[in-house]
Amino acid sequence: MNFKKRFFELFIIIVLVFISLELSIRAFLYKKDNFLFQSNTQYLFYKENIKKLHHLRDVVGNNKVFKNPEKFLFTKIIDNKENKKLILFQGDSRTRQLDEFQKSNLILKGTSYNLINGGSTSFSPSMMSVQFDILSEEYNYKPNIIVALIDPTDLGDELCRYKNNIVIVDEHIKKIEPTHSKNQYYFYQNLFLMSEIKFFPGPKILKSHKIIKHYLKYNLGSKKGPCRYREIQNYLMNIKKDEIEYFNKILNLYLKNLIKNEFVNKVYLVLYPHVQHLEYEKFKILYKYKLNEIISVNLDKNKDKVEIIDYYNNDIFDGYKKKL
Repeated sequence: MNFKKRFFELFIIIVLVFISLELSIRAFLYKKDNFLFQSNTQYLFYKENIKKLHHLRDVVGNNKVFKNPEKFLFTKIIDNKENKKLILFQGDSRTRQLDEFQKSNLILKGTSYNLINGGSTSFSPSMMSVQFDILSEEYNYKPNIIVALIDPTDLGDELCRYKNNIVIVDEHIKKIEPTHSKNQYYFYQNLFLMSEIKFFPGPKILKSHKIIKHYLKYNLGSKKGPCRYREIQNYLMNIKKDEIEYFNKILNLYLKNLIKNEFVNKVYLVLYPHVQHLEYEKFKILYKYKLNEIISVNLDKNKDKVEIIDYYNNDIFDGYKKKL
């Protein structure tokens, strides 16, 4: 009799522990929901594409508004079936801001070009090259004109963030592998696991083994990793000759990947400064190096397809300087 009683008590304890753990996992996921993918389609799209791209557009903030997961990769600003020509914009978060044109109708409706914006946070030439391959090969987009905005911080992105993750085969950038270090800024493994559990239709506790394994693999320690923004900026104040050569190598591989395609008629390489090139006080930092003094375009074929638009020598901050 005592055996049956103890067995029943043990069974009740196990059930209560099970229920407690299940509720704890669900409560944790509910608390983190703003940071997670909002649909399984979003989750699967993002996870599949970072096999080639180090990251896509930020999840937080966009997860609530991107009903179509393709927007994590690109935005169709003008999509008119009657238009036979296509312009592709590429660059980092500043290029991403071109999406605002779609909202404010600043793009002329009468244009004969469709317009795609591939701008995304921390996208520099290596990432832009892989993104171009995905758009042209998997989505069959054949841009006639490419406008590539090269941000000053692309130097640090290439040298610090992507150099150890890039895969180059036969002078072609095949992919930039995602980071698997918790201490890196674009570490998404925690988010992927939480989203996987969120969309799992059964009891969440059945994923406990994955949670434990994941924690032991990724989440011991809390030290900040390399390639934070200030470290990215440091390359604009102190850079070595071999680092400049490496950046130019990646830039030229990107350009060669574009202009080898017959459908590409023109590539506009846009260079522009930051306010930190101009004054120190506001951000307590002053950039020493300018991209127009560093970049070297070295192309054997189709040189005429590439045109550099240099805003470093223009007074684009003229209004700002007058306020200093």
